[in-house]
Amino acid sequence: MDHALHKLRLHFFYCSVILTLVIIAIATDRWTLQPKFTEFLSNAATMTSLVLGLVAIFYSFIANDGLSKSLGSIGAVSDEVKASRDQIVNQVNLSTQTTKSAQRSAELIEGASSSISANLATLSATLSAISTHTEFLHGSLGDLPTRLDQLETKLIDATKSLGIKPVTPASTTTSKSIDPVIVKTFLSTSSLAANTLAYACVLAYQTGKPLNIPEFCRATGSKLENYLNGFLACMDAVQLADIFPVDGAIRTYTITGIHDSLVKDTREYIFGFIERQYKDKNTQVYERWKNAMVQLETLYGQ
Repeated sequence: MDHALHKLRLHFFYCSVILTLVIIAIATDRWTLQPKFTEFLSNAATMTSLVLGLVAIFYSFIANDGLSKSLGSIGAVSDEVKASRDQIVNQVNLSTQTTKSAQRSAELIEGASSSISANLATLSATLSAISTHTEFLHGSLGDLPTRLDQLETKLIDATKSLGIKPVTPASTTTSKSIDPVIVKTFLSTSSLAANTLAYACVLAYQTGKPLNIPEFCRATGSKLENYLNGFLACMDAVQLADIFPVDGAIRTYTITGIHDSLVKDTREYIFGFIERQYKDKNTQVYERWKNAMVQLETLYGQ
C-alpha cells in the first residue's frame, strides 16, 4: 500500500508540473498578441514582488516571534538545568560529608569496641584473680580452726611441762555485752547456710551434744564444709559463741556458750526468711530448707 501511495504522489506531481507548463504556454500565446503585454507583465511582476515581500515580512515577523519564544523557553530550561545542577552538586557535597562522617563514626565505634574488649579482658582477669583469692581465703578460714587447735595443744603441752594446771572454761552464755541489734544484723547479713549453722550451735549448746561440721553438711545437704568451718571460727572470734574442738575428732566442736539473742532469734529468723523468699516463689527450695531444719532439730535436739 505504501508503494501504491508513492506512485500516486509521483503521478500527481508530474501531472501538476505538466498542467502548469501548459497554462503558462497558453497564457503566453494568448497574451503576447496584446499591445500592452509587457506593461501587464511588468505590473504583474511588480505586484507579485510586493505580495511576496509582504509575505516575507509577515513570515519574518512570525518566525522571529516563534524564535523569541523558543529562546525564552531555552533560557528558562537553561535556568532550570542550572538550578538542577546546583542541587546535584549540593547533594554530592552532602553525600561526601555524610560518607566522611560515617567513616569517622565507624572509626570511633571500632576504637570504642577495642577499648571495651580490652576492659572486658581486664575485668575477666580481675574476676579470675578475685576467685582465686576467694578460694584461698576459704581454704585459709577452713585451716584456721586446725591451726588454733595446734596452737592450743602446744600451749597445753607447754603449761604441762611447766607444771601449770590448764583452766577449763565455764559453760555459760557468752558475749552478753554485744547489742542484740548487732546480732540481728549478723543474722540478716549472713548466708542461709551460715545461719543454719548458728542454729545448730544453739541446739548443740542446749543439749550439750558435740557439733560435727561434716555431719551438719550431710544433714543440710550443704557442700560448703570449709566455708562453714571458717564461719564457726569467726563466730568464736567475735564472741558470739564459745567453741572448743573435741580432741581426736575431725572438725568436731563443743559449744560451751552462746549469745542470748542467737538462742531467742535464730530459729524464728530462719523460718521467717525461707517463708518470705521461697514459699510462693520456689516450693522445692522451701521444702528442702524446712527438711534441713527438721534434720538439724532431730540431730542436735532433745
